[in-house]
This record gives sequence, structure tokens and C-alpha cells, in this order.
Amino acid sequence: MLTECAKHEGSVAVIRGSTATGKTELLHALGESAANNGFRVLNALAGPMERSFPYALLEQIFPDLGPLAPPAAGNFSADSAPETPDEHPVVPPSVLRHVHRTATELAARQPLFIGIDDVHHADPASLQCLLYLIRRFRSSAIALAVTDNLHDPGGRTFFGELQYQPRILRVMLGVLSPAGVAGMVAQALGAKAADRFAGEFNAVSGGNPLLLRALLNDTLAHDDAPGFPRPHPADAFQHAALACVRRSGPDSVRVAHGVALLDRATPVPLLSDLVGVGPRTTEEVLRLLTDSGLLDDGRFRHPALRTAVLHDLPRATANELRSHAARLLRTSGAPATAVAEHLLECGPLREPWEAPLLRAAADQYLGDGKAVLAAGCLELASRCGSDDDQQRLADLSAAANITWRLDPKATALQLESLATAAREGTLPSVMMLRLIRTFLWWGLEEEAVSGTGRLPAEDADPEYPGELLTTWLRLATTYPGALARMSGPLGPNPPVPVPPVAPTDTLHLHAGRALYTALRGGDADAVVTGAEHVLQRVRLSEQSLELPMSALHALVYLDRLDAAETGLDRLLTQSGKHHTPAWDALFTSTQALIGLRRGDLPGALRQARDALTLMPTHGWGVGVALPLATLIETYTAMGRHDAAAEVIEQPLPEGTGRTRFGLHHRYARGLHHLAVEQYQSALACFLSCGEDMTAWRVDCPGLVPWRSGAAEVWLRFGKPERAVALLTEELARTGAAAWRTRAAALRLLAAARPSDRRPRQLSEALTAARTAGDRYTMTRVLADLGHTQQQLGNGTEARQLIRRAWRLAQECGAEQIQRSLLPASARPAPTLPTDQDADPLTDAERRVASLAAQGFTNREVAAKLFITVSTVEQHLTRVYRKFRIKHREQLPTSLGLDVARQA
Repeated sequence: MLTECAKHEGSVAVIRGSTATGKTELLHALGESAANNGFRVLNALAGPMERSFPYALLEQIFPDLGPLAPPAAGNFSADSAPETPDEHPVVPPSVLRHVHRTATELAARQPLFIGIDDVHHADPASLQCLLYLIRRFRSSAIALAVTDNLHDPGGRTFFGELQYQPRILRVMLGVLSPAGVAGMVAQALGAKAADRFAGEFNAVSGGNPLLLRALLNDTLAHDDAPGFPRPHPADAFQHAALACVRRSGPDSVRVAHGVALLDRATPVPLLSDLVGVGPRTTEEVLRLLTDSGLLDDGRFRHPALRTAVLHDLPRATANELRSHAARLLRTSGAPATAVAEHLLECGPLREPWEAPLLRAAADQYLGDGKAVLAAGCLELASRCGSDDDQQRLADLSAAANITWRLDPKATALQLESLATAAREGTLPSVMMLRLIRTFLWWGLEEEAVSGTGRLPAEDADPEYPGELLTTWLRLATTYPGALARMSGPLGPNPPVPVPPVAPTDTLHLHAGRALYTALRGGDADAVVTGAEHVLQRVRLSEQSLELPMSALHALVYLDRLDAAETGLDRLLTQSGKHHTPAWDALFTSTQALIGLRRGDLPGALRQARDALTLMPTHGWGVGVALPLATLIETYTAMGRHDAAAEVIEQPLPEGTGRTRFGLHHRYARGLHHLAVEQYQSALACFLSCGEDMTAWRVDCPGLVPWRSGAAEVWLRFGKPERAVALLTEELARTGAAAWRTRAAALRLLAAARPSDRRPRQLSEALTAARTAGDRYTMTRVLADLGHTQQQLGNGTEARQLIRRAWRLAQECGAEQIQRSLLPASARPAPTLPTDQDADPLTDAERRVASLAAQGFTNREVAAKLFITVSTVEQHLTRVYRKFRIKHREQLPTSLGLDVARQA
């Protein structure tokens, strides 16, 4: 074009393309080329703000035009300019001739290049003058280049006239090709980065040069990680996105807002109605944004683009648009979730259709594993102004149940609203039963007990009898201490005799009956059948966690660990799809309990810690006692008694001791006391468990084998006859398939026998432990067998057994047993503390420690100092902690001299 222009052959170039595809840059490059080739260059930029002012564009090129224009056409006062310019103004001939004469005179002296950017925004009068000039500069050295935004309606008359003019050069610019994107990436980040990530840069930017340049700048600014930089859209990218949208005019901005708000492919009429832009213009804008690389299939191609456009919307405007969008989508038959996502942002509309739609959306979100959105829908439904208070409370209760899975702390306000309704007597009976169970989980026993007084013996709701029995079974198996305090239909006796399995039973009844039967010594096969029935059919998105947890624990308490693990694996697979920390925490806690009973001490330790990490302590309610108990028992079995003591010191919610979880914790404390030779405290824990389990009628050895624990204490006290009585009763209450529980009891029973009678019983215990797959109990039995064979003079067999026990102890993480089985010469010499190593002892602690260092038993120390055995144990615990030791054998020998000095 420039070459022909130099030969006095005027021509016009029209550079067209979507927003930010490089039109202006190409125009500037052409102008620079013209200047370098001796042209006089005149530039102008049209803007939408000046479209109402006649000759506003042309005056940028020919500044002396204004005085020649008539007052009506050339008055540039903002007050007199019309809002909508006349598309066909009458331009005086004098003005037209002046423009032509000025241009040709300039071109006669020097080739002339005129560059006009965004000509589609030019005022109509200037366009009339340009057309007049174009028709007459065919033999002049004039080159005119303009840029035009594709799909913009401005300047249609001007471009229509150009169709009939010769010597028109048309250049169409699109987004960059993949090769073009790769070239820019290579220039900015290097060839290797381009080889690996050019495709990603192309996918994020859509090949739009402005977006790509901004994306490269953001990526360079955030290039902190080792390796090649990947696309990192940030502030520059979002600013570029807004620039692309705004440069296309106000209609484009409104349509872009609507697209960002809806975030889905939407029919043009609906989008047009939402944003208040005509359907034809809406369609043109969509094509423009798509051709610019911003949209892909009717949506912004990258979340950063959508975020930038949404942030450009004032909050009030966004809420108005979302309210309008919710109504339009509902009317058009869109899915409930599509409508709900806007209601969740803008708040309730107070319209009759709203709450039912939100409930339907909540069901869909739960099915899709989007629990956060489901809870939000139900909570919003409870605020929609419905006249049905019971339905409103039901929505709030369902929202609280879902919220607990995600953020237990956030359920406090919802529970308070429900508790207020319960106190006022406005809560339906079925919901009251569920709330009582919730109160007990959070340790709110008083609220639960007072709630039972408002329960009727009968209710018109057909769900009430089944829910009443389900609640009673839950209380009898998990909160028996609270059940003993309740009255009315939830008193200590069942509201109806617990019936046998019926085909019409709910899964809740199957699960509650399975746990109830397991704890009360019923038919083990029926328990397994019922529990497996529940675990095979439960759907986490639809049910509370009471259901699967009851079934799992029923299997664990019967030592059916294989069946429990199979069901747990299925539940963990479901839970993984829903991303709910509370579910994951409870299932991981059960995994830890199973691991402990398998004798996998490192695995149990890891899983118990993970469970407490997945859900903060305040979210566990009284259930926190279970993972803590597993930790205590695991640390004790490993010989890490200081760690166990630290866990014991962690506070528990009020009322935990009157729950099934509290029994686990109390039994674990007893094992710790036993391991650190606090025998009186250990016996108190075990016997306390026995008293409560008997009173609550849940005396199942698989829950906690308190008789075995107490028997071991009596053996340490030298009272084998008491131990034998307890162990005999334990074995009588243990089911035939409860191999793990039997193995532990048989091992202790052997210890109460003379050495020559032990091997047979220990062999029986070993078989039971092996059948149960409990490696920790197998380790203890093998060690006892080895020591027994030593006492009987069978050295070779003893060494073989002890080697087997040592290897098994290593495998299952029983560190203390492993150390105890080493020959004395192979054990590391202990570093004995000195009196100066410890924190200062009190006088009472020093007196107790001095006697203990001389070898006196706790009972003998108590008799000498006229104090109780429990006080001696407490003093020694503090002494051990101050000296950082674990046993009395490690007490400094210097303490023994104190008695002599005192004497």
C-alpha cells in the first residue's frame, strides 16, 4: 500500500479483528514504516465518549477545521451535544471541500499517511468527510489505514460505502495460533518452557495477545518455584481481561457481567433479558468475546477471567442481577442447583417456590458430594419466611447435621436455635429425638435429659415409633449413663421389647440392634448379619454417621475385624468422594482401633493421630475419648509411658465418663497405670469399668476386657486366686469366635498356674492370638512361653521362642517388649539420673522416693509413712516425671541414703 501510494495511487487499508487482537499495534507499526519511508504521518483515535460531537475525530487530523464548520454542526459544547448522534448528518460542502483540499495539498508536498484507530467509534460527520476524501484521492499520494472492532455496530454506513470503492485492502486479525503463542512464550521464558507449557499458556489466554502478554508478566513475577514456570494468572492478567471487555463498549461490559454471573452456556434470549441488552447486540458481543479468546463455549475460558469480571460488579448490582437470574432460570426450567447458586449469593427472595427448590438443590448437591452447598441451601431454606415452623426447623436441623461433617464449630449457632425451639416445645417429636442424640454427642447431658420430659408416649407421625426405638438403642449402647437418668418413653427400659429383625426395619434399627445385641451378649451371627447388611447398603450422603459407626463397632467388639475392615474400606471410598473431614476423622479413628486390636502399633498410632488432626478436638464431642484411648493404649503397649501420660492429661467433655467412649478411655488409663506400676490406680480403673458395664448391662469383654485387666493387677499383688476367678468368668462370657479376647485371658490364666502347667495354656493362647491376627498378643504369649521354657530348663526351645517373640515385637512396634527380650549384655546401659538432675522434690516426694529407692513396695511405703497407697503412687508419678524416668529401678541410689541420714 505504501509503495503504491508513493506512486500517487491512493489506497485504503481496513484492519479488522476482535478486541485486543493486535489491531492498534499493527496500525502503529504501519505508521512507523510510513514515517521511515518519507511519509507525513497523521494519527487520530476515535472514542465512544466523543461520538456525539460532530467533527471530533477529524479535528485531530486537521486542527483548523473547527472555524470553518457551521455553528450548528461545529459547536462542541457538551451541553448542546445530542445523546444519540444523527447517523446521516448534513455536512456543508465547504467543510467537505476543505478536508479534501487540505489533504491533497499535504500529499502534493510529501506522501501522506493517515492512521485512525477504532474508527467504529467515530462521529458520523467525520465519517462523511472521510468518505468524501476517499472517493477523490485515487490519484493522490494518500494512504489511509483504519482499525475496526469486529462485530461492533458502529460505522456501518461508512463501511457499507467502502464496499464499492476500489483499492481497499482488508486485513483480518484473529487470536494467535498455537505456534504464535509458543513463539511469544519462548521469547519470554525460553525455548524449553515453550516446549513444555505453550499449550497451557494457549489454553489460559485463548491466544489473545494482550492476555498472553499479561499472563507472561504475571508468570515471570511469580517464578519462585524450581523448574520451568507454568502459567500463573494474577493481577496483570485480570486487568488485561477487564481492558478487553471495557474497550468493546458498555453493552459488552453488561453482557460480560451476565456471562460471568451465570457461568454456563446460556440461551441468548435469557442472557439478553438478564442484562437488558437487545438479543442481536447480545449475540454480537458473545461472538466478539469468543473471537477475542475470552469465552469458550459460552463461558469464560479461565476462572481468573470470570473472577476479574465479577469483581468489576458492585455488590448491590450483583445481588440484583442474581435475583433476576434466579427468577429467569427457574422460569426457563433450569436445574434446581443452577437457581440455588444465585440464591446462595444474593439471599432469600421470600417467594413461595424458593424453599422447596432449595431443598431439591440440597439433595442434588449431597448426591454430587457438595456438602457445603447442600448445607447452605438448607440453612437458606430455613430463612425463606415460610409459615411452616416445623419445616423451617427441619431444614435447620438438616443443615446442622451436614455442617458438622465439614466444620463442627460452625454448628453451634444452629444448635442453639434448635435448643431454643426444644425449650419452647415447638420442635416436632421426631426431631426432638434426633436433637437428644445430638446433645449427648456434645456432652450436653442435662439438655438431653430435660428434653425427654417433653416426649409423648405416642405421636401422629408414622416415623415416631421407629425413631423412638432407634434413639433408645443408641442411648442404651453409647450413652447408658444418661439413659439411666431419663424418664418417659426414653426411660431405662425399652419403649417396646426390642423386636427381632423384620424386612421393613430401617437401616438405623438394623445398626442399633446389631450394636445392642453385641454388647449384651446376644447371637453373634445375627450381629454380623445385621451389621454387614447395614454396611453394604448405607449411603453416606443420605444418612447420619450413627448408622455406619454402630455397625462397625458391633463387629469390632465381637473380634470380627476382617468384616469390619471390609465395611470400613467401602465407607472410606464413599467418604473420599464427599471431602468431609468429620467423616474421615471418625472412620480413621475406627481404623486406629482395628489396627490396635490387630497388634499394628505404628499403624494405630499414626491413624489415631491423623483422626485427631482431621477434626479439631472441639468437633469430636464425647467421641474424642475413643481416639485418645487408642493413643494411650498404643503408647503403653510400645512402652512410651511419658507420651501416654501426656494424652491422659488432655481434658474430656463433661459427661464423657458415662458413655461407651468413656469406658475405652478409662480402660486405657488402667493399662497405663498398670505399666508404670501404679497398681492401685490401675485396679480402680478396671473395677470402675466393670461396675458401670454391669449396671448398664453392656458387660461385653470385646468392649473393654476389664476382668483381664483387674486379673493382671491381682497377679502383681500376688493374689492368683482372685485373678483366676476373674479370668474364668471372662472366658465364660467370651464368644467362641472372639479369639483375641480369649487369647489375652488365656495368657494371664497361664501366668496364675505353676510353671509346668503353663505351656499347654500358653499354646492354646498362641493359637487363639494367631487366629485373631493379633501380633501384639502373640508377642506377649511367645515371650511368656520362652520364659516358661527357661524356667523348665528347656534352653534351646526357650531361645527359639524368645527369638520369635523379639522379631514379632519388632514387626508390630512393641519397643519395650523388644528391649526386654534382649540378653542383658546386649542391652544399652541405662543412664541413671543423679539427685542433681531432677527438679526440686518436695519433702513428701523425697520421703516416698527414698523408701522406694531402697526397694520397699508401695503398700510398705504407705504403711511406714501412714498415708494411702494412692498417695504413694501420685508422689512417685511426680518424682518419675521430675527425674525423667519410667520405673523405680531408675531412681538415684543417693535417695536411699536419705533414710539413714534421717535416722
